[in-house]
Amino acid sequence: MMKQMVVWLMSALLAFTCINLGQPIAIAAGTNLVSNGSFEKPDTTQENSGGISGLLWKNPIAGWQSSKGIDIEIDNQQLAGITPSEGAQFLELDSYSEVNSVYQDIPTEAGKTYTLSFAFSPRPDVADNKLNVSWGNTVLAQLSADGTGLTDTQWQTKTYTVQATGAKTRLSFDNLNETSDGLGSYLDDVKLEPLVCQLPGTCDVTILPDKTVSVPVKIQVPQDLGKLPLDLMLTQDLTSSYTDDLPVLKRVIPDVVKKLRSLQPDTTFGIATFTDKKVKGTPQYYVYKTQLPLTKNANAFEQAVGQFSIVGRGKDYPESSLSALFQVALRADSELKFREKTRRVAIVSTDDAYHKAGDLPGTPNNGDTNLNPREDYPSVAQVSQAMKQASLLPIFLVTSKFQSVYNNLVNQLGVGGAVVPLSADSSNLVGAIQKGLEIANQNLALAVLNDTNNYVNSVTPDRFSNLAPGSEVTSTLNFKYSGKGSGEQVTLRAVGRGDLVINVTVAL
Repeated sequence: MMKQMVVWLMSALLAFTCINLGQPIAIAAGTNLVSNGSFEKPDTTQENSGGISGLLWKNPIAGWQSSKGIDIEIDNQQLAGITPSEGAQFLELDSYSEVNSVYQDIPTEAGKTYTLSFAFSPRPDVADNKLNVSWGNTVLAQLSADGTGLTDTQWQTKTYTVQATGAKTRLSFDNLNETSDGLGSYLDDVKLEPLVCQLPGTCDVTILPDKTVSVPVKIQVPQDLGKLPLDLMLTQDLTSSYTDDLPVLKRVIPDVVKKLRSLQPDTTFGIATFTDKKVKGTPQYYVYKTQLPLTKNANAFEQAVGQFSIVGRGKDYPESSLSALFQVALRADSELKFREKTRRVAIVSTDDAYHKAGDLPGTPNNGDTNLNPREDYPSVAQVSQAMKQASLLPIFLVTSKFQSVYNNLVNQLGVGGAVVPLSADSSNLVGAIQKGLEIANQNLALAVLNDTNNYVNSVTPDRFSNLAPGSEVTSTLNFKYSGKGSGEQVTLRAVGRGDLVINVTVAL
């Protein structure tokens, strides 16, 4: 029976590791919804005004109309050797010595988010160059540039994140606040594309000071993209109540390692143990010990488990399981040697409840790896943040009496993971680990990191369950300017699955 349970574990671990979290999923390139965004139509060399090749005055032109000014002026690079941003032609505002406003009504979808970009350049050797940009009734930008001393264009690409409120949205550009002299600002390469951020990957978002921007994030649940390396840290309760469980653990571990290595060679194992604070038990008690950092050395792992021994009986029942998990997270990238781009798992095996902040009044826990015996236990919030930073998934193997306690803890931690019942003597240990890995595969939790300026208002939803291989889920990030900073890189982490790095810019 034990051999059969080991085989079950191997198949579950293989399924668990057959997820490549390191590479972003490819998505189709965005479609530009702007018609004639680089002003290539009409061809000014074929259709010109006043016999001037490379220069055209006309209203309307393909995709665009003028709401202020006589005509739309299109210039070609043949004219005085001026270089477009894209293609061969560009638009000049202030034609016929009259300021202009040009617009295009673009088919949009209410509630959908888009990326708007365009190129803006001052006219060479002209000081006064203005460009105002509006999306519907919202003024996105009021730009200005000095072309004094330039002999050619100096294009600046501007990007904005915008949302639609209806089936059509008017995009307009003007220089109505510029002194009209027939020497106007240049516009080229206008694009509007649906914004979809993909996790893992990168994304650019621009927020306006007075607007909320909702950004969809698609997360692909891989079908089978190869075996991702697995880092597995067993965090074991060694209080006296585990006396009858310990022989089972020692007997099963060698077979687990051997079978797993035959299926997934790139797996590391580590061991940590815990009991409780000395003031809550015997002088031999301890909150946490690293018995073996993560290693590929199977013999070292088996020997470390083989040397386990039970620590004397304590005075109370809750143990330091939460504190031990906290220490694993804090030490993940240093002492414990968790690797980059691996599935990081901490299996916490215990048959009792956990101590938390407030159980030892006095000095608050300062969140470091110095195990001060008089310092209070960590709060759930402290542990949650540390696990998000470490991208660490917890799997709690607990007796049925405490299953609801740890289910509640998993919900509070907000990083995913699983809780699986453990028999009184841990005889179902292998099956419990198998079940925990299966549940962890089906769940996903999202966490926002590095948002020091508090741009992210919410993530909806921030958790998913019962995910099927090959499926796709979408979450929405809501951004709003907090009054601090002009931008930063914000990370959205799918704990244990990868990161989306969002380059946030504030259009001040």
